[in-house]
Amino acid sequence: MARKADAGPQYLVFGSVTYPDAKPAAGLTVIAYDKDESGQDTLGQPARTDESGNYKIAYSDADFRKTEKERGGADVLVCVYNDK
Repeated sequence: MARKADAGPQYLVFGSVTYPDAKPAAGLTVIAYDKDESGQDTLGQPARTDESGNYKIAYSDADFRKTEKERGGADVLVCVYNDK
């Protein structure tokens, strides 16, 4: 992800997705959101889990500081989607 000059600090959401039997969940879409009173803003670009079920999503202040009322960090909500 290219960094914008005015984007501010960079952050990283990362993790691993598995099925209930602990097998890696490969090929799923992962989207990180900032949830606040005005709704949800997407953080960075959606990711796909790799063959080990891992994902990484980079984002910046510009992704969630939409108004001057935004204080502190993003309230991160991670959602995982399959093709259905």
